[in-house]
Amino acid sequence: MNTIELKRNDEPMISPLLMKGGIRGQNAHVNPAVALEDLNIEITGRKILNTPYTIWQCLKHLNHWQEKYLKLLQGEDIYWDCTWQEGWESSLNAKNQEQLNQEIKKFSDSLFWVEDLMIQSPQNLLRPMGCYTNGFQVIQAMSSHISYHIGEIVLLRRIFASWPPPSDRYVW
Repeated sequence: MNTIELKRNDEPMISPLLMKGGIRGQNAHVNPAVALEDLNIEITGRKILNTPYTIWQCLKHLNHWQEKYLKLLQGEDIYWDCTWQEGWESSLNAKNQEQLNQEIKKFSDSLFWVEDLMIQSPQNLLRPMGCYTNGFQVIQAMSSHISYHIGEIVLLRRIFASWPPPSDRYVW
């Protein structure tokens, strides 16, 4: 992996190695793969009084924004709704376990794609992307968004006595 800091206009940029830690949870939050490990539709659609979302809705919301971030990283223009409702699923749960598994895989695949981009062509992250100065800022925004909602998912899993997951890794 490229650990050399990239530069644009003599401004130091964060290294791809550090950016990978942001999307994989190293030193910041639990690895999203661990947080989503062994999820089932019995808990992903549970709603608690006064909580805004279910685990399913958080996962769908993450995937909605992952798609937008990936489009930005691919050089596409995206539409920003700019309302808090954007990307929130109205359905409380997946229709079945297969649909839940597909959403988890979709999320996981998006992280692998970003990791590959950082490893294979980090120089492509130096250009402006949408409202971001560069791709590193896009990945930083993505990392923060992931961290926020993975925290919600972990908290809900704890409430539902579905934590720690079977691997019992990094569950602080």
